[in-house]
This record gives sequence, structure tokens and C-alpha cells, in this order.
Amino acid sequence: VLAGSEEAHILVHKNRTTLTKEVVARLAREGRKFGIGLCLVSQRPKNVDDNVLSQTNNKIILKLVEPGDQRYVQAASETLSDELLELLPSLNVGEAVVLGMMTPIPALIKIDKAEGKIEGSDVKAYEEWARWRRRVGEEFYEGLGV
Repeated sequence: VLAGSEEAHILVHKNRTTLTKEVVARLAREGRKFGIGLCLVSQRPKNVDDNVLSQTNNKIILKLVEPGDQRYVQAASETLSDELLELLPSLNVGEAVVLGMMTPIPALIKIDKAEGKIEGSDVKAYEEWARWRRRVGEEFYEGLGV
């Protein structure tokens, strides 16, 4: 299961304490052992909680213009060199720097544009959640207070 969220700087803001932030932080720390991955997306990474960001194994970094965001991402990424950092403000649409466990060395990549019409469908979230909950067991969720 991959749980994802846009606007992570709002969901897990470094200067706010909320139940949502506590749950996401626990998922970031312990979710892997239960088969749960976490994908956080933010245009303002410097506002994402340090503890949550430190638990991410991989980073896909798109264009970042603001120097504070650039420095924060570099500090949270052991392998982001100064040379790659300097590229971040000039990346074009579809270009990204990828680093972490998914690649042996940091890489500059080009993401192909999707062809054709992209369509989605509604997920019956409650049914999927109930199915997953039965599969994994109650212990993890009880610890979250859910």
C-alpha cells in the first residue's frame, strides 16, 4: 500500500503539532514493516517536519527556486551535491534529480509525458481500508489510536 499526500508542508508542518502529523510521522517511522509506503509531495520542503523527512529513503526533487528550500533538501539528502543543487532552479517541466535507495548514485532524469487521456476512478476507500486492516492486523492501528 502506498499512502500519498500533496501539500505535505501543510499536513506535517514542522512548527505545528496535530493528530494528523503524529499519524503520518508514525507511518513514516514504522509503516515499512507493515508494507505501507509513504509518498509526500511539497513545493515548500523547508516547512516539512524534520523527523518525517528524515525517514524518507528516496527523494524525487523537481524545480526548486527558493534558496531556503534548496538548503533544507540538501541537508536532508546525504548525497545531493552542490553541483546538483545548483541545477534545481533551472530544471524544466518533467526534469528531476533522483536520489536515495532507488538509485546507486544521484541522477538527473527526464520524465516522459503521458500519452493519451489520463483518467482516474473513485476508490472505495473505506472498503480498501477495511480489507487492509484485516490483512495486517489490529496492533498497528491500535497504536495509532485509529
